[in-house]
Amino acid sequence: MFRGAVRLAGELLQFDGFSEEGLTFVSHAHVPVPPRSERMVTSVVTARLLGARARHALATPLGRDFSLGALELRLLPTGHVPGAAALRVGHEGRLLVYAGQLGAYGRFFGLVGAQPERCDTLVLDAPFARPGRELPPPQQVFADLAEFCWRALQDGVAVVLLCERLGMAQPLSTMLEVEGFRVRLHRSQHRYLAPLRDLGVEAGQARRFEGGTDGWDVLLWPVDLRDSTALPEPEDRRMALLSPVALEAHAAEAHGCHAAFPFSDHADFPRVSRYVKAAAPTRLYLLPDTPAELEGALAERGRKVQRFGTPAQLELFAT
Repeated sequence: MFRGAVRLAGELLQFDGFSEEGLTFVSHAHVPVPPRSERMVTSVVTARLLGARARHALATPLGRDFSLGALELRLLPTGHVPGAAALRVGHEGRLLVYAGQLGAYGRFFGLVGAQPERCDTLVLDAPFARPGRELPPPQQVFADLAEFCWRALQDGVAVVLLCERLGMAQPLSTMLEVEGFRVRLHRSQHRYLAPLRDLGVEAGQARRFEGGTDGWDVLLWPVDLRDSTALPEPEDRRMALLSPVALEAHAAEAHGCHAAFPFSDHADFPRVSRYVKAAAPTRLYLLPDTPAELEGALAERGRKVQRFGTPAQLELFAT
């Protein structure tokens, strides 16, 4: 994910990056927030999920207007992970939307879907929006995943599902419980269940993984910890990758898995294309993680499309 800061030229406002001065908008809880970050604005849900890191945050509900000097601001849902939001910035009759990352299966997982809004300038981070690739319906992916889990259990082995720490792990644990599976979560995924419940989100009753295989059938595990010695031995487990990377050839083998399922917290090209069409910006900025071919694919008559380098500064309200 992009780790640089995007700054609004002439204003003390930056997006998903931090410096010693100015106010930072944090679009979702995956954004790395450094200790003692004093000035940030984010959604109420993201602030709750960030915990102590957001103790000084201006936590704002989605859809509520507020101001920063001459800037008129509003948070809009993106459907990426719980609490994820875009920031709409108005100034002298012109509008910028910093959307960050858009979701794909948000509605399937109980989130509010992305809500595009017409603007003059749009900033997007779309790392998996590769033209020519489209995610299948989530109901189909879940049915295939459940079948994979049942077959593994019939073969007498445990199931390990690799996914990100926040996003699909929490609602997916609930859905698997409804299907009759006993589910455990890695502690870094389980820690989000309590704040989600406090916010009124259905988070199920999955317990934290404490080692061993007694009392669970399916273990949800961070993808970056797939080599952990805490997992059952390879001969005692069936491992699957849950990621948009599953659309790529040989994704399962590349991640040391038996299977890969294209569950995604990130929008694919058709979803990004529809969002951009609805927003109808005259200028579109893409963050560096977006595929290079996306620049040409989203260009239309009268629209300027540009991919950022690091760091980036926007002259957003120039004519």
